[in-house]
Amino acid sequence: MPIDLSQFRDMVYTVEDLAEVLGRHPDSIRRIIREGHLRAVRARGRKAYTLLGEDVVRYLKGLPPLENPET
Repeated sequence: MPIDLSQFRDMVYTVEDLAEVLGRHPDSIRRIIREGHLRAVRARGRKAYTLLGEDVVRYLKGLPPLENPET
C-alpha cells in the first residue's frame, strides 16, 4: 500500500513518532539520520532529534537531505 506523502507535510516528528508511522524501529531512524540520509535537528543542550515533515517527504522520495540549519 503506497504511503500518502501529504500526511507528512507541516508535521514535526520525534524519532519514536516517525518510527511508528513508518513501521520501523527507532534505532533504524537514528541510523538513517546518522548516515546523512534524513535531516534532523537537535535543540541546543538536547539529545532528542526533531524531524520536519518536509524532510521526511524528501527522504521517502529518495531526494538528498537539505543542509542542516544552524542551531
